[in-house]
Amino acid sequence: MRDFSALPEWHSLSMSLSRTHGRPGWTRVVAAAVVCAGGCDGGPSGPSENPWPEPYLVFASERVDDPASPSGEKDLFRASLEGDRIQRISHEPTHVLRSLHLSPVARRIVVEASWEFGCPNIFTLAPDGSERVALTTGGIQRCNERPRWSRDGSRIAFTSSRQPREWGWSAWVMGADGSDPTLIPRDSASVDRSDWIQGWTPGDRVILSTYFESDGTDDIWTYTVNPDGSDLSRLFDTPQDHSPFWSPDGTQVAFVSERNGNADIYLMDADGSNERRLTDDPGADTFPWLGPTPWSPDGSRLVFHSDRSGAVQLYVIGRSGGSALEITSEPEMAWFNGWSPDGRWIAFESRRAGNRDVFVVGADGEGLRNVSNDPADDGPAVWIGGT
Repeated sequence: MRDFSALPEWHSLSMSLSRTHGRPGWTRVVAAAVVCAGGCDGGPSGPSENPWPEPYLVFASERVDDPASPSGEKDLFRASLEGDRIQRISHEPTHVLRSLHLSPVARRIVVEASWEFGCPNIFTLAPDGSERVALTTGGIQRCNERPRWSRDGSRIAFTSSRQPREWGWSAWVMGADGSDPTLIPRDSASVDRSDWIQGWTPGDRVILSTYFESDGTDDIWTYTVNPDGSDLSRLFDTPQDHSPFWSPDGTQVAFVSERNGNADIYLMDADGSNERRLTDDPGADTFPWLGPTPWSPDGSRLVFHSDRSGAVQLYVIGRSGGSALEITSEPEMAWFNGWSPDGRWIAFESRRAGNRDVFVVGADGEGLRNVSNDPADDGPAVWIGGT
């Protein structure tokens, strides 16, 4: 059996490349007083009232410089696109702060955090850090993580350990306010498998990455299911096809396939027809497992990770194929965080400056800049505004 406890979040790209998927570990949160650090312009009483030009990035950071605070504690910050302004927007550090996801219709961020004792839980908050609302609660044995907004912003799908089972993880859907949590699929209480939320289809079906043993082998299969738990359907015929992402217009699906011996990017029409290979390289071309959508907002381009040049870097390729453009090229791995809403910029994380920072680069590979720029580790990040 696979160990789902040993792999940290920073290595989840390696998990995608090797097809060995796992969950990050976490620890108990220790309460501590903190002070503002890293060039913040918001005081301890809350964020500044000064307006922020858009787009900007909200990101998690370990720049909490209280000696009494244990290493690895995080808070939320926001940074201007130029990297010349950084503001702390939350003032209660936590050891777990990740899976930032902006509602597609409302200015609310959903996060996975440990602002309560024990396992991480799911919260929503405004982009300035205010109006924080707990949507799930639980102690040491009730972990709730990987939240994803539905396309209309009315529901949130998430992964949880609240349902006892051998593999420990099940999929759930709740209202945007945390109401009516529903276990999906409907057979989940009686079937031994591990279900992980990947996202939503344009038709409001939930996308699951499901782990279980079949024919004596350990496989990850991709399914879709209605948010009430009905009509569980396998999306691909083999586990060699995985990580699907629907185009913004809902007409095509980009996915990763290992059918030819290494990972490449493929496209198919939304009805499963007209499959075609988009990349063809001896390196491994992948989308990050459970990551943000690789589609540009206008649906004309895709971002993918590849180790074709050595270290894993980011590439952009057009929807119709052709040559892929390498937009990052440093020795350290680049980790995709998302497209800007206007499609001009791409945010990513990298250790190229000696620690984990949030960078932006133009979709043409120009204009690289470090927007978080601190000795502490920063990331992940989510884009706000700029449409």
